[in-house]
Amino acid sequence: MTEHASEGSPYYRAPAGAWPDIDGRIWEELVRLQGTLAAALDTANGQRPSPLDVALKLNEIAQGIFDQLAPDERDLRQVITTLRTAHAVAWDMYDAVQATRTTVEQYMSDLRKNIQSFEQDLGELQQSRAA
Repeated sequence: MTEHASEGSPYYRAPAGAWPDIDGRIWEELVRLQGTLAAALDTANGQRPSPLDVALKLNEIAQGIFDQLAPDERDLRQVITTLRTAHAVAWDMYDAVQATRTTVEQYMSDLRKNIQSFEQDLGELQQSRAA
């Protein structure tokens, strides 16, 4: 996985980090996660956590780890995520015929340019940190 860390969009790149960089709160969450995962995988257990509960906990821990590894990227990543969502929603709002109208095409093009601009900013931030 780390061999691809410098390829593609900066949005999909992240520093690998080191375990000593992770604070005690996240460690405690990881320890509790062991129990949650064991319970989820135990098919004989009638009190298994729901898949959603497991997914939410995994997401919470992953976000906590990422925030500690690259806190200076958080705002740019949020803007990119929001713009990507807006791009997808805008595309879904128009059918293929309507999407060929100049106003829609221009909107989509501008949105894509904004996404690429923020991804470039994120890439530069990542490069400056690596230097």
